Amino acid sequence: MPVGSIVKQPASLSLVEGASIWMMFVTVYGALVGEANVQAGQTVVIPAASSSIGLASIQVANMLGAVPIALTRTREKKQRLLDAGAAHVVVTDEEDLTAEILRLTGGKGASLVFEPVGGPNFAKLLKGLAPGGTILGLRRAQ
Repeated sequence: MPVGSIVKQPASLSLVEGASIWMMFVTVYGALVGEANVQAGQTVVIPAASSSIGLASIQVANMLGAVPIALTRTREKKQRLLDAGAAHVVVTDEEDLTAEILRLTGGKGASLVFEPVGGPNFAKLLKGLAPGGTILGLRRAQ
């Protein structure tokens, strides 16, 4: 293990808790960097943005110089997502998802949609994708 990958476990955490802390970042880094090769200036749409994967996605997108657009169903989570580093937040229960993505990207569409959820908004996300853009989902273990 490279020394830079080692983190001291706080004494207040069990071994299981300590092992779980970085899991969402490992998942997101593998997706955004390893698979999608996100670059500075690209727009990344993040459904389920208030989840651990979503929050890690916002942080990693910012680290890469990308522009994270967080999606949430309710207005109550909007400020928390902005405080977490989202450049923009779309409240999907109140706003036209496709129209907002296109507005926020100047009509170009998103470079990447990191879609861990699937479901009813998938078609709308496809319509908000830039030509040549990517939708990347998480495969759940069966």
